[in-house]
Amino acid sequence: MRRSAAIPVLVGSVVLLAAACTGPLPERTGPSGPAYDPATDPLVNPPTLTEPYPFDRPEVVARDDTLVRYMLGDPRTLNPIFAIFWEDYYLSGALFQSLTTRNADMTTVWNQTMVEEGVMADDFMSARVRIRPGLTWHDGKPWTMRDLKFTYDAVASDDVPAAMYKHDVDQIERIDVIDDLTVEFHFKDALVTNMLAMRVPPIPRHIWNNPEELANDPTMRSSEYFNHYAREEVIGSGPYQFVSWALTDRIVVDRWDDFPDAARIAPFKRVIYRPQSDRNLGLLLFKKGELDEYWFTPQQFATQSNDAEFERLGVKGWAPARRISRIGWNQDGSNPFFTDVRVRRAMTHAYDQKRVIRDVAYGVYLETDQLWDKDHMGFNPDVPKYPFDLVRAGELLDEAGWLPDPDDGWRYKEIDGERVKFSFELEIAQTFADAVKMADIYREDLRSIGVELTLRIFENATHEQHLLEHEFQAHADADEVTTDPDQWSIRLHSTSYDNARNYVGYRSDRVDDLLERGRREFDPEARAAIYRELARVVAEDQPFTMMWNYTEIRAFSKRLRGVEFAPSGVFLFQPTPPPGSDWWTSPGWWTHRDDVVSVASGG
Repeated sequence: MRRSAAIPVLVGSVVLLAAACTGPLPERTGPSGPAYDPATDPLVNPPTLTEPYPFDRPEVVARDDTLVRYMLGDPRTLNPIFAIFWEDYYLSGALFQSLTTRNADMTTVWNQTMVEEGVMADDFMSARVRIRPGLTWHDGKPWTMRDLKFTYDAVASDDVPAAMYKHDVDQIERIDVIDDLTVEFHFKDALVTNMLAMRVPPIPRHIWNNPEELANDPTMRSSEYFNHYAREEVIGSGPYQFVSWALTDRIVVDRWDDFPDAARIAPFKRVIYRPQSDRNLGLLLFKKGELDEYWFTPQQFATQSNDAEFERLGVKGWAPARRISRIGWNQDGSNPFFTDVRVRRAMTHAYDQKRVIRDVAYGVYLETDQLWDKDHMGFNPDVPKYPFDLVRAGELLDEAGWLPDPDDGWRYKEIDGERVKFSFELEIAQTFADAVKMADIYREDLRSIGVELTLRIFENATHEQHLLEHEFQAHADADEVTTDPDQWSIRLHSTSYDNARNYVGYRSDRVDDLLERGRREFDPEARAAIYRELARVVAEDQPFTMMWNYTEIRAFSKRLRGVEFAPSGVFLFQPTPPPGSDWWTSPGWWTHRDDVVSVASGG
């Protein structure tokens, strides 16, 4: 099923005696001692962390400070049209802009830094956008609507693997460039998501529209020329401009003082992004003062961050997040297991979410059983439930024809004359430490009902390639559920299997229809009802087993203020417009001029 050249960083598997698969189901034991509770932790969410930007006293803001941010790993590229995973997006909003953005309640609004006037037609079939005169790229070349048209044409090309934005440009019939400052979008259908379709971040045409290079590399991904401008000389138009990228060490960007929106010029003169996949080393870097922000593991948040070393420099932030983690079951027919919905339901019944959240997440994550969090308009409290129940899991597997062997205890099924053992691989990225611990618990429970799980851990880039090419049996992943609910189209719509993010090959005519209706429904209540029904159907089909609902668990330097917790999380250090607002009200994170300057400002 896999390429022979794909070498995992680690293969976790088990060799079991037959007796391990038979006999009574395992007893459940709880952790010793009281459970950790963020609400009683004195370091969590101190008032200084969210202190608003002092507009009445701007002189107290440190304008020449350096912010050092943590990343789990290096991005694949800094060309924003190829962004697909979290690491790719960390710098996209700093280096580039698009015509639309979103506020804190996830409503798509015009990006007023760029847009002088944006008008969506009453019938939602077209939009006319005029940008502000005088916009430039970081290299001083004019930013025009011809850059935008070139970018959208590139994303639409079958040759260009811009998976994240294919769904957006597919909504567009054509783009008419009226002049350098004005463009008209014409849409294929009247969709509520047409505003979102204008979010693609343009790239500079004078660099990327190189006919000779495009002839040699129509993907815009492989050639030395294109990689140079995606890694070594990145030209954008955002509030920060690229300085350098030392692979596995740091990416450095500097504030662009010619950014056209003075109110949004960030207080930090320099931002350094430090990739570190080893979470133990990441926390150590924070405790040494070499990071201003760090993403905890649950264990670190609960048990390893209340010592004097941490308290000297840091505080902790906790908040619910619109981010879910799940196991995806490959249903495209490439394996003999997961096309059967009874098997997928059995796999969910065999997943002990409460125990995982208690023992792996130390109680800091939340339970979930569907696509949406409880505050989302699509949340449906009445979705079908598949609670942890190993007896019921075994019954469903029996119904599906996967029967336990009386000698070795493993389950087998006769398929095309061959006796097939229920033994599957669960693939994860090396940076997904929580999933490794989860898999240990899950493997134990599956083993007790005769199913063998082998854990395969791959370097991030290899794992990502496997997902895009559907070369896996099951995988653990996470989703940021922060844009329009139609974002699930790229995970669930049958047309998103090729060149998009329906990695698991899920196909449902009913879900396709609901997604299409959701795009076309403009009444908020009626639209919410569509997505509640979508949640029900997907829960019934179980293309995913939900692992947990994340919370934000971050370390912040005591220097940092203005941190916002919203449904969009704290993913970007630039602010998001507040709920109901169509624009920013502050420059986001800031530090006081009298606070200690970061010791990690070298770069």
